[in-house]
Amino acid sequence: MKTRRYVSFERKKAKWGYVFVLPLLFGMIFCFGIPFIKTVWYSLSKVNIGLDGINLERTGVLNYYNALFKDIFFREYAVSSLLTMLINIPLLMVFAFFSASILNTKFRGRSFVRALFFLPLALTSSAFMSFTLNDGMTQLMSNELVNNESLMTLQSYNIGRWLMDNGFLPKIASDYLSVAFDRIKEIINYSTVQILIFLTALQSAPKELYEAARVEGATGWELFWKITFPLSSTFLLPCAIYTIVDWSMSINNKAAQYLNDMGMKNYDFGLSAAMAIIYSTAVLLCIAAVTILMKRMVKKYDS
Repeated sequence: MKTRRYVSFERKKAKWGYVFVLPLLFGMIFCFGIPFIKTVWYSLSKVNIGLDGINLERTGVLNYYNALFKDIFFREYAVSSLLTMLINIPLLMVFAFFSASILNTKFRGRSFVRALFFLPLALTSSAFMSFTLNDGMTQLMSNELVNNESLMTLQSYNIGRWLMDNGFLPKIASDYLSVAFDRIKEIINYSTVQILIFLTALQSAPKELYEAARVEGATGWELFWKITFPLSSTFLLPCAIYTIVDWSMSINNKAAQYLNDMGMKNYDFGLSAAMAIIYSTAVLLCIAAVTILMKRMVKKYDS
């Protein structure tokens, strides 16, 4: 007589877990793993495209040497893009967190205001951004604005410089605020996903904590810094990583555009592959540094 074999509930869940992970593994292997191996191989070779297909001539690390020491434009664009990314991270995070805090409060017309905030998420698609950048009328208007001296003065003299001129802020802080106000459109366009993440964090906070704190006589300021911000601090790391990855692939990123043009317009696929690996390594190092910093911040507020 055959004995009936019982499968535990945990093993059943594990089997279904493998099923759901299979599409991710497929994408990692065929959509990322194989192209990454080919990119590394191209970066160590000179790629010649002829009638008989792609021919590779081994050159070693020559492409890396040319990218780092001979191509001055790549170094300039890469450093500029990384510095811009490091400046954008705190600006986007602060703007997204306080925007999510405002959208989480109850007021009349909240649904309409949320729709206005999340509208840039649809307008920053690749197709729309490409159309906007290539639009002749938009470029003509931009050139007219740049040539208008009074508008340049109005843009440069913002709140940050006013605070510095009146002795409220040091020069470093005022310069940082000046950059923030000059990039307000860019900050709004690239912060919609971060707002969604923080809004989810705020809505998932236990209401009992706020009720107990109000009973104890806590003020709104104390509720924010003692409950709202510590509970949302665990979402700082995903938002920071998303911001880094999003900017590294942005259509406004000069380094990404340059290495793409090197391959698609100049047909130097070997040098373009080497530039892509160098730039991706720099972005990964930035992610590692931000991860270490954010983990310390989260541990601090959880304790």
